Amino acid sequence: MGKLESKTVLITGASRGIGLAIARALNDEGAKLILAARSRGPLASTAAQLSGTVMSMATDVTKPGDVKRLLTEVQRRIRRLDVVINNAGVFTYKPFAKTTQEDWHQNIATNLTSIFLVTRAALPLLKRSHGDIVNILSVSSRVPFANCSAYAAAKFGALGLTGVLRRELRADGIRVTAVLPG
Repeated sequence: MGKLESKTVLITGASRGIGLAIARALNDEGAKLILAARSRGPLASTAAQLSGTVMSMATDVTKPGDVKRLLTEVQRRIRRLDVVINNAGVFTYKPFAKTTQEDWHQNIATNLTSIFLVTRAALPLLKRSHGDIVNILSVSSRVPFANCSAYAAAKFGALGLTGVLRRELRADGIRVTAVLPG
């Protein structure tokens, strides 16, 4: 019997890297998993490996329509959500002068706007369960590094948003945490 057997957890960016590692660890603790990632093939492969998977859905968390579809399906099929792990992310490494507007938009959308979209859509379910939100950020959320202006700007913003959410959602019994690997 795992520590998380009664918990239902949504993980974004779940098909590889940190998201896959989180999914494996939570699966080992008995959590029921909802996996979201952009790439359908790797996501299906991840879901097949994990006995705790109750749902997986190809989702681009930078698109409001995709996020709405995901959370509508969670509500319809599972009706419960205890934890949201906002893990989807991209990283651009190049000097500021060579950073394109496309690089900028991609980093802001994936590393910051996705947290806004997923959290907002998940709030009704999280309020019912007095759940948790865990935002996987980066040491770049606090320490600026050369050659990653778009990434650092998004991660600084995500840390600020996490702080605001922590203060606003405390009254609803929702805990909000930032993890800063790196």
